Amino acid sequence: VEGIGGRVQVLDVSGNRIESLEGLFGVDYRPFSEVKLKEFRARGNKLKLVPAKTFGGAIELTLLDLSDNDLSDLPSVLGYLPQLTRIGLEGNCLRGNIRPR
Repeated sequence: VEGIGGRVQVLDVSGNRIESLEGLFGVDYRPFSEVKLKEFRARGNKLKLVPAKTFGGAIELTLLDLSDNDLSDLPSVLGYLPQLTRIGLEGNCLRGNIRPR
């Protein structure tokens, strides 16, 4: 997946057999504060890992849908995103305790 530009507010990459989010926001992982992404959907792919740096600066992200992937863990940084109010995780093999704020 190639890096996305700063004007994108909604990105849906669902159902594309994506295995990695590496490089999605540029080679240098440009902070989300520059990207301004509000909704990200990656439902029905083959993701096994979500690197913490991928969503670390996603201060404007309100919706994250990672449903129906192969995730077994999530980065703790997701719990610190101030605007994130909707998250889809069903259909993964998550372990541990996930508690709403």
